[in-house]
Amino acid sequence: MTSSWAKPVEPVIWQGMALGAAADIRFFDVSQEKVDQLMPTIEKEIERLEHIFSLYQEKSVLNELNQKGFLAYPPADLLTVLSQSQYVYRLTKGKFDPSIQVLWKVYAEALKKNPRHLQPPSKEVIQQILNLVDFSAVEFNENYIKYHKQGLALSLNAIAQGYITDKVTDIIRQAGIKRALINVGEIRGLDSEQKGEWQVGIKNPMDQESIFFTIPLQNGGVSTSGGYGTVFDQQGQFTHLFNPKTGDNKDTYQSVTVVAPTASLADALSTAFAVSSLDEIKAVLQKLPELKVWVVDYQGKVLFKKE
Repeated sequence: MTSSWAKPVEPVIWQGMALGAAADIRFFDVSQEKVDQLMPTIEKEIERLEHIFSLYQEKSVLNELNQKGFLAYPPADLLTVLSQSQYVYRLTKGKFDPSIQVLWKVYAEALKKNPRHLQPPSKEVIQQILNLVDFSAVEFNENYIKYHKQGLALSLNAIAQGYITDKVTDIIRQAGIKRALINVGEIRGLDSEQKGEWQVGIKNPMDQESIFFTIPLQNGGVSTSGGYGTVFDQQGQFTHLFNPKTGDNKDTYQSVTVVAPTASLADALSTAFAVSSLDEIKAVLQKLPELKVWVVDYQGKVLFKKE
């Protein structure tokens, strides 16, 4: 996604990294000095949350939970994200399921064996693994998190980036800054005085120089999901977007974009919608009419939209 501004206001820009991806924050109507004073707090918060949610940090809280299947007195942020995940899991009837990590692992192991020509796991192996794709087998409260199936593992990548974006937005708001555009894995707009909308450009993954369309954003989060983001094979046939019901990871759509009140909700729902039928997407929209959705097919046409 790219962003542009309707008014020629020069923002103060910070650039860095979050969860292994490039991040940037654009501050409006604020001095460079105030941004410089605030950024250490933001960077420390990103680092703290990465230590909870990262699958790439060997000693992260999530990796400890996945290794042991149990965690006593879990951090409040982890419980919050699990609660949000449970809400979206139930809302989408299981199309959003953080326990797809076992599917990711078996594909990653297959890729290691044959990096040039990935041999996907057999249907029999996938069927066996699907027994472990079950977020309902995760019990959590303020005292502990427990997996009720041995071998189950979570990936919170499809919601944690949005959550971190929301937490950074909270820090910026609490610092008295009224207007900012935050991109920390996902995008969140902050415009307390409602000065105007940004136009967020949705890139064409087949042509990085072109944009499918732009969408307005003011106070809310936006997330785009598409299999092109991470692929297992050189041909791009097998992607990181797994259908929790079938284990299939071949794209249904080229991309799905969701605008929601928070970046975490947009993040989770764009992931779920990427493996959902249009009827399933519409069923969620009936329950959350405030959502905005754009579904793009492989011809680059908007197959469905709700603005």
